[in-house]
Amino acid sequence: MKNQIKYILLLTLVIALTFTGCDDAIYPKGDLDNQYVLSCVLNGDTSYQVAFLTKTYDVDGFDPYSNDVNPSVDDAQVVLLYNGLTYYFRDTVVTTLEDSRYPGGKHYYYLNNFTPAPNQDAILEARMQDGTIINSEIRTFPYKLREGSFYRSDFLAPPENPLQNTLLFKWGDYAQTVYFIPVLSIEYSKTINGVEYRRSKLVPQMIENGEQLFPGLQTGDHISYNLDAFDYAFESIAEDGVAREDYKIYHAVFKVLITDEYLATYYSASNTFSDSFTILVTEPEYTNINGGLGMFGSFVSNKIQVTINRNYTEAYGYSVGE
Repeated sequence: MKNQIKYILLLTLVIALTFTGCDDAIYPKGDLDNQYVLSCVLNGDTSYQVAFLTKTYDVDGFDPYSNDVNPSVDDAQVVLLYNGLTYYFRDTVVTTLEDSRYPGGKHYYYLNNFTPAPNQDAILEARMQDGTIINSEIRTFPYKLREGSFYRSDFLAPPENPLQNTLLFKWGDYAQTVYFIPVLSIEYSKTINGVEYRRSKLVPQMIENGEQLFPGLQTGDHISYNLDAFDYAFESIAEDGVAREDYKIYHAVFKVLITDEYLATYYSASNTFSDSFTILVTEPEYTNINGGLGMFGSFVSNKIQVTINRNYTEAYGYSVGE
């Protein structure tokens, strides 16, 4: 649950920061249009939801990271209207994210004991102390995968068939357009000075001209990962200064996210997840917030565990985690 909350916070904060800063390194800066930025991604996998509320800012020069004034907005009223009920977010502060520019941490808003369901109308609204109101209305993700949806997938890496050069994952057939984001990762740990640290390594779909290419947004219900890309990620787990036997390989996890059309549009515009979940401040803006900037969307995911062949792990010099 702790990792799930951290992921939600990071994802939503990353979206918020896309709209907050201003970086015109190529074109001269114009007058700043002061606006509020509301970012919230409802997660159908958990009952803990978060929203970030910030305000746009300008800086001297062209470096957005030179700003030392906290852009987060506190003491606002953030509400969710859903199925005829009103849910009130609470205001709190997060200090665990790595950003020392703002003493005291970033304000964010959270909602406990709420899990969105598929195909539901939802309205998010924020009321500021100065009387400004911004809002957005969405329809949540269309499906939630059933148990057993991955029955035509590879559950062993590498596959037993020596002639097979890909890992195939398939999760069902859908009559209407559904937006998917596939993610494959290797779960491992490394031990430093007697302390074991759990880690996760994202696997690219393929390697092309020495570059890692990660899956993008898709409407198809299957994906293949080249084994040489899996080999590349597996090899790159090892770091200088840490003996290979001090790494434990546990398993791989394949996850598929099902998004609504709003998060899909944002993803397509900014390509948020395609490179190890990083984002650039200069990426194109997409907003569906009335009266301000930001993004309100939703997603749900399902995942399977993929066994990693013991001989394959030991061939790289790693230990096998139990």
